[in-house]
Amino acid sequence: MIARTAANDAAAVVPDPKARKRVENELARKEGYVASGDAKRAAGQLTKAIDDHRRAWSHAQQPLRPDVAVDVD
Repeated sequence: MIARTAANDAAAVVPDPKARKRVENELARKEGYVASGDAKRAAGQLTKAIDDHRRAWSHAQQPLRPDVAVDVD
């Protein structure tokens, strides 16, 4: 899934321990929403599944915000 790839890439380049903790928290939230969305999709609750996957995407993007220092080398 795109959200997993984006978030994992971001986590790999965050050198600051405080920022890394925030990234890890966002990744955990993202994974929770992915699991919830998958379960809702399987149950036929498609609108709710889409909402959860949208939230997962939002949490996956949080580590990419410019206020998080990243090491791109």
